Amino acid sequence: MSFTTSVRSEFAAVVTKAADHFDHRDLLARLDRNLEAGNSAYLIISDPHCVMLAARRGAVHPAKNTLDQAFCAMSGSLHNTRDLPFAECGPLSDPSSTALNLFRSGGAAALERLEGQFAYALWDARSRTLFCGRDHFGRNPLFFHQAPDATFVATSPRLLARFAGIPLRLDRVQLTQSGLMKERGGMTHGTTFHGIQGLSAACIAQVKPNEFTVRQYWSPGSVRGVGLRRGTRAIEDYWDECRDLMFAAVEKCLPKTGPVITLLSGGLDSSAITAMAMQVLKRQNRELVSLSAIPEFAHPDQRSEREFMEQFAGFQNLRQIFVTAPERGPFDDLEKMAAGVQCPLWSSRHFMYQAFAQAANAQGASAILDGIGGEIGPTNPASAAFPQWAMQGRWVHLTRELVAMKKVSEGSSMASLFRSRLARPLLKPWANQAPDLMKRILHPSFYSDYARAQPKRQRDILYRFSQSHATRRHVAHSQNPSRNSFTDGLFGAQFMYPFLDKSLAEFAISAPVDAMVKDGYARHMVRRSLDGVLPKAIQWRTSKAPFSTDYVSRYNRQRSAAQDYVSDLRNDDPAAHIVDIQRLRQILTRDMPHDPAAAGYFDGSHVVPGALSTLAFLREFDEL
Repeated sequence: MSFTTSVRSEFAAVVTKAADHFDHRDLLARLDRNLEAGNSAYLIISDPHCVMLAARRGAVHPAKNTLDQAFCAMSGSLHNTRDLPFAECGPLSDPSSTALNLFRSGGAAALERLEGQFAYALWDARSRTLFCGRDHFGRNPLFFHQAPDATFVATSPRLLARFAGIPLRLDRVQLTQSGLMKERGGMTHGTTFHGIQGLSAACIAQVKPNEFTVRQYWSPGSVRGVGLRRGTRAIEDYWDECRDLMFAAVEKCLPKTGPVITLLSGGLDSSAITAMAMQVLKRQNRELVSLSAIPEFAHPDQRSEREFMEQFAGFQNLRQIFVTAPERGPFDDLEKMAAGVQCPLWSSRHFMYQAFAQAANAQGASAILDGIGGEIGPTNPASAAFPQWAMQGRWVHLTRELVAMKKVSEGSSMASLFRSRLARPLLKPWANQAPDLMKRILHPSFYSDYARAQPKRQRDILYRFSQSHATRRHVAHSQNPSRNSFTDGLFGAQFMYPFLDKSLAEFAISAPVDAMVKDGYARHMVRRSLDGVLPKAIQWRTSKAPFSTDYVSRYNRQRSAAQDYVSDLRNDDPAAHIVDIQRLRQILTRDMPHDPAAAGYFDGSHVVPGALSTLAFLREFDEL
């Protein structure tokens, strides 16, 4: 039997040491007491050593299969179904059947061939083993709790706590070490939820009644890059290969039927996704719908991206929808957001993603293609380019590229480019300061513990300044839960990320830096690869306004609501020992300025949203 869960559903499973240790009816009742009105838990399988449930009735659909000894539940979607045996075409069609058929034909090793955005649990009754896995970039999470008599697995910490019958308690040590922003390395990682561990990206766990093992089936560090050596292939060959890989990645994410939606901000990443999806769908005689955020408020100091969005106007198979999200802002739905994330920090523009999901639902679409993840592949900024050329002794080439970059960059001086592209990256390894954002969010005593717990910087300077290492860091960053905590399914639509593609990531790690920075243009590879596909005004632009250009006006309109949110907090509140409440209150006494260079702009953009999201997140725990 195989089962598919929708992106908004969750599943849980338990493997017991003793047969018939749990009555599935008790577990169902345990979940039912904690679900929203109108929902009830749904039994997938009750085996003497394994019970598997879905968190919402109607969200799990059985599919016929001749294999009766194995059962599978999967959240998310697969992108390479057409390349797999027994697969049903289309990334949103019954991925659990695909996984189950793969397992039947090739065993557990065959599950490594799955690509997409998914988490699964597959119970093999013959070997009494529960196989649990996550995708290469960890877009869909999976957590476990090991009790003396059983191992519990679930797709969210809160569901896992209810399912295992344990309190939702804060792990302060993990919050200090890594819980604020990212997963720490390893095949499993601690979480801010006490007693709950996370399965890391690109890992498969095997859970038996008396055994728990984990293996990593892919990592960016295992991909061989060119390092500090120059590639032997012609640069043009990399552009052609990049184009083919990008089109293939976009096509994998397109649903087989129904409306296709992309986000279009006017920037390079989102425009590339939209332009490629438009061409693919044109060959299929299908329409593409793009969603773009435009200001609700007008302000003279506010830049608009609409002129770049409208570069796509007039294409026959593209319909543009402009979204304003009226009356919305960064401090909306803090409690709802906190209840659905695994990390305290999320995007201050989450209200726009909610508006995008609502607009997609109104069009009858269940998925939205987003340009997130481009930095790991074709739109990699090649931050190591100039240090790498310096280490190679290619000073003539380095100088030529700096001069060219000054010509194409808007308002950048040679001195500022030298500092940002060369001096600052070279000096960065010796800087031992934690991010300023954390210093302004956290209480001074907690920040001291946080700063001491951060990992030491890479000592191998030659390795650090290789472009392949820089790309691996981008891949690792994309695997952090803070990158997927606010979009994937939280607002009723699945966000698909074509750039988070295994083949694209491996290609970028192996590509030489000369293909990424050329003629003064960073991200040169995607610009040249999509020559004739992207509108020229977007293809060669070097500037970009912030996402949601009227954010400052929305912030200032809701500032009083943010003040009310923190006004009731006492100085001896447990959360006040983690978040700097006094600093937060002081910042909230003033409006956020529109000038990015003005004092207070950084606080309004990052510090206040980060502090409030952390406070809302801490309120989820029983003892706070």
